[in-house]
Amino acid sequence: MIDVLLPLPPSINKSERRFSHEYRLWLDAVVASAQTLIAPTGKIETKFDLVLIVAKDMRGDLDNRLNHIMDFLVEGELVADDGDARAVIVVRDEGELDRFQCRMIVRPRCDRDLARIIIDALVAEGGA
Repeated sequence: MIDVLLPLPPSINKSERRFSHEYRLWLDAVVASAQTLIAPTGKIETKFDLVLIVAKDMRGDLDNRLNHIMDFLVEGELVADDGDARAVIVVRDEGELDRFQCRMIVRPRCDRDLARIIIDALVAEGGA
């Protein structure tokens, strides 16, 4: 499992994804740190679940940060293929995160996947 604090990626609305200088600076910085921060866990070569936690006062839409995180997972050689994501959850945290940080948790898919756990919990509460 990978559990790490990262600088918040630029919004996809502002960065026009791979073509902006701001995006390249962010991606180069987090990829450079990937080997020292995450290397002990090794590359995830199978299906995986991703949870991205941002600060409650982060500006912008939750999903505007996600594509950059997926790019980082691949370019930082943390996962084999971002197409192997089976559950992706992005949430605003009420905790202590700085609005310029995010917490990324990636875990290899196990017997009971994250999406099924959430669906079952919603159904049990009458929410789905």
